[in-house]
Amino acid sequence: MERRLYTPTYFAVELYKHRQRIAKNAKATESEQVEYLEKVLHRVRFFAEELIETVHFFEAFRLCKDVDLDDLSYVALTLQLNADLWTRDEELKTGLRAKGFTRFFDETHA
Repeated sequence: MERRLYTPTYFAVELYKHRQRIAKNAKATESEQVEYLEKVLHRVRFFAEELIETVHFFEAFRLCKDVDLDDLSYVALTLQLNADLWTRDEELKTGLRAKGFTRFFDETHA
């Protein structure tokens, strides 16, 4: 069964913001990068931030405020969907764990 992936619409902003770093670090041609991005975007379901309940944003703010506020929408959506957060950001994981958040998607056991 294919796992459903959800992301806040902010993800599109993040992709654009980091596009040069992504392209620089990619071990693929521009055409291959575009093809991969197209596959990813077809698999991901975008979730409008305004549909996330305020209570989840407040809790996400509490969890992220000393770690990385750029991840606020991702954490709020994770709380909204009662899901696991998929991230490779070890600093974020450490900071969230220190505040009692432990719901992370472990891709090694997927």
